Amino acid sequence: MNELVVHPWAFWITFAIAAAILEMMVGSFSFVFVCVAAILTALVASRFDWIVQLGVFGVTLLVTLGMVRPRFLSRIQSETKLPSRAEILVGKMGKVSQTIDPAIGLGRVEVEGQDWAAQSAKLIAIDSTVVIEGSDGIVLIVKEV
Repeated sequence: MNELVVHPWAFWITFAIAAAILEMMVGSFSFVFVCVAAILTALVASRFDWIVQLGVFGVTLLVTLGMVRPRFLSRIQSETKLPSRAEILVGKMGKVSQTIDPAIGLGRVEVEGQDWAAQSAKLIAIDSTVVIEGSDGIVLIVKEV
C-alpha cells in the first residue's frame, strides 16, 4: 500500500503560505508573524523531530507577536493618526454656555462657534471663559481662565 509521506518542511511551508493568504484577507498584522514562525520552523524541520519543531514555532511566534508587532503597530499608527476634532481645540479659549458641574458631570462650552460637552474638576459658571486642556472622546476637559 502506498503511504502519503509529508516532509516536515513541506508542511511548514504550506502553513506559512496559508498564514500569508489569511494576512492578506484579514489585514490584522498578526498572521504575518505566524508566517515568519512557520518559515523559520521549516528551516530547522529536517534536523529535528515534531516536538522541537513545535517549540521553535511557538517560541518564534510568541517573541514576534509580543515584541516585534507592538513596535511596528506603534510606528504605523503614529505616522497615520489624524487628530480628532476635539484634540485640535486643545489650548483654545471658549465660553461656558451651561454651568459645568463636576458632581453631576454636566456642562457645555462654546468654542469657535461650536457647542461641546465639557467637564472640569471645579464648578464653572455660565459665561465664564475657559481654556481647553484636553479631551475625553468628544467631551472637552476645560479649566477656568
